[in-house]
Amino acid sequence: MNDLKFAFRQLLKNPGFTAVAVLTLALGICTVTTQFSIFYGVLLRGLPFPESDRLVSITLRDPSSPPGESQGPSLTDFYEWQREQRSCEGLAASDSYRWLNVTIDGTPRPVSGLFATYNIFSLLGIKPLIGRDFTEADVQPGAEPIALISHNIWVNDFGGVSDIVGRTFRLEGRVTTVIGVMPPGFAYPSHEQIWAPLVPAFSETSQRGPSVGTFARLKPGVTREQATAEFIGIAQRIARQFPESNRHLTSVQINPLHQTLAGGLRNTVLALLVAAVAVLVIACVNVMNLQFVRVSARMRELAMRGALGASRARLLRQMLTEGVLLVLVSSAAGLALTHWTAHLSRTALEQIRFGGMPGWVVTGIDPGVLAFTLIVIAASVLVSSAIPAFVASRVDAMTVLKEGAHGQSNRSVSRLGNGLVVAQISLTCALLVVSLLQVKSVTKHASMDLGFQTDAVLAGRLSLEAGYPTPAARVLFYERGLRELRASPEFTHVAFTSRSLAIGGGWTERFELEGSNGPEGEISYIGVEYVSDGYFATLGLQPREGREFEPDERRHGELPVLVNSALVQKHFGGGSVLGRRVRLLRADNLASAWRTIVGVVPDTHLNALEPRRNGAGVFLPMEESVRPFPTLIVRGRAPVNALMEPLRRAVARIDPNLTLYSLATPQINLRAWNGHARVLATISTVFAILACVLATVGLYGVVSFAVSRRTKDFGIRMALGADRMRIMTLVFGQGGLQLIIGIATGMALALAFVQIGGARFENFLYQVSPHDPFVYGVVILLLALATTLACFLPARRAAHVDPIVALRTE
Repeated sequence: MNDLKFAFRQLLKNPGFTAVAVLTLALGICTVTTQFSIFYGVLLRGLPFPESDRLVSITLRDPSSPPGESQGPSLTDFYEWQREQRSCEGLAASDSYRWLNVTIDGTPRPVSGLFATYNIFSLLGIKPLIGRDFTEADVQPGAEPIALISHNIWVNDFGGVSDIVGRTFRLEGRVTTVIGVMPPGFAYPSHEQIWAPLVPAFSETSQRGPSVGTFARLKPGVTREQATAEFIGIAQRIARQFPESNRHLTSVQINPLHQTLAGGLRNTVLALLVAAVAVLVIACVNVMNLQFVRVSARMRELAMRGALGASRARLLRQMLTEGVLLVLVSSAAGLALTHWTAHLSRTALEQIRFGGMPGWVVTGIDPGVLAFTLIVIAASVLVSSAIPAFVASRVDAMTVLKEGAHGQSNRSVSRLGNGLVVAQISLTCALLVVSLLQVKSVTKHASMDLGFQTDAVLAGRLSLEAGYPTPAARVLFYERGLRELRASPEFTHVAFTSRSLAIGGGWTERFELEGSNGPEGEISYIGVEYVSDGYFATLGLQPREGREFEPDERRHGELPVLVNSALVQKHFGGGSVLGRRVRLLRADNLASAWRTIVGVVPDTHLNALEPRRNGAGVFLPMEESVRPFPTLIVRGRAPVNALMEPLRRAVARIDPNLTLYSLATPQINLRAWNGHARVLATISTVFAILACVLATVGLYGVVSFAVSRRTKDFGIRMALGADRMRIMTLVFGQGGLQLIIGIATGMALALAFVQIGGARFENFLYQVSPHDPFVYGVVILLLALATTLACFLPARRAAHVDPIVALRTE
């Protein structure tokens, strides 16, 4: 208790040191605890369902494809698996996550939802809060449309009425009955709010139905390896039975379900955790440096205690007590900050529109996270207190008492302090390099040139899958939609495209030039996009040669195709291509019919969602193949924002059950698509700035202490004729040397990270080299500025030392 009281008095006696140390450690502990809470919730905790460790996802793969590449099975595959497998308690399937057309009380709006097999919730181990679960009868052809709704929809859209079961609403144009309400906070697989039975609309004897997501619950005692072996055998038998569609899909990949559902966030969360750990290390190094400064200043006190009989263990205990008290106070402050920062970080990840944090993730501080926090605190104690205390306990008391407080005996302490500053600068340099590379990448991606004015048109997506299930029905909707929307006075141009939200996300196919001598060099992959007539006029573009598509292209008696300038330059050398013919080679290696080039259009950055695949591309008439999720693009006389409500009303007049989702300009949608990189760049930049501030404070502490220790030296130099500039140069020289060593080491760390990250990190960047000299130059300038700020005040104080006063004091 006496040690504790004395430690408390020491902290109060040095309020500047205490405030800086507590704030530094609190920020480090808060940062790493926040990010570990998210890391634990996303990747370690697992799904919030009973015995979730037995839940696995199952996908098909081609053994010759790269590791990790797989695809969902068809419904035909799923039913075969369901009949033949013996290693799982059951299998469930669902279509892909999407927006559903929902009308409640006459108000249409898009709602995230899922169609799934009847056993999905029983396999997850979840029961509705109100009402009943799906049954096998609900998925039989001809069954009445029913749905389970989220607690949020029940409260906000139905007013939380007690008689919700039996209420109806329109789902994909059909009157649907509510059979139950899911528990509060339930979300699967991501943020869905409506779940409906998946009713197969095809015969199970057909060769292949639509692909579905599949998960299973393994039987107790069955390993993933055993289940994989069984499903591979089934897949190989199906491949022999249906060689046209499955001959390459002879292998199976089984992963933990939570790993599959959180896959999109994995790299982001890991990167943020690594950056947070780096900040914690810098914080600990900073506090350790401050402790070294204090130890150096207290050498005479410690020597006197030793001379009066205090043992080395006694001195060590006293110093450790002060460190423990300091870290306990810092930990309390850090944990208090964690509740705020955890909320901010979770909100940032949840607001990522495409692939944000799933709703089932829990990021609170549970026993596992709390245990990790305690480990962090213990490590902080050892790092920031034990080493300085150990160094101080080894000081020879008689030497210090003979030489004074600033004698030869504490040179080792000074060397360690200088080395810690170099370590801080090195870690800060590496963090700054990585964060600035990300910032530059995000900036370039957000401002990429799509080839048209992205803020002048309005784009929204439609879901035609359920309301228009056949290609013929979708073509009729497409023709009627174009006709009626173009008749609306609010719009000057209207067009459809298969391109997702008018920014990208298309696909690639192989294409062949007529008259080529062989496949090598003449067959390559190009982007493919289906567009309506007037598409390029809607974007504000004109063909560079020939024409764009016209209404009812079939009347020309030929299959037309448009090619972009990149394809002409790459495959035709830039000459005229009108009348030349090309054809596509489908994924099944079957060649389509020859098509005649009728126009050359400007480059519009095909596949902008995967920027590295941009280049040559072709455009096909949309009337030949209207996709289930087309994008509608309009240009009007009024500003873009004023077109939103007129466009929604116009679509409702065509079909009151349809809703537009992700309605915005392509510019806004492009920024939203890059949400993961944007959040990662923002948070890592905050970490880098925090690290830079900590490094500046650490360097200031070391230089300031060095100046106070060399007061006599400076006094003698000035008495012998040294001017103030010479004295300031000496002080700046010390900081400059540490800066040079720290930058050299930091650059090596950054390059090592880039090298270890390899292609994964490089592919994460858009049009930015991991070795960008501009970024490295900016980092050097930032650290040089920080060093100048840290050294200026100590240097100015040293330059104003009065030689007489300094020598008299000594």
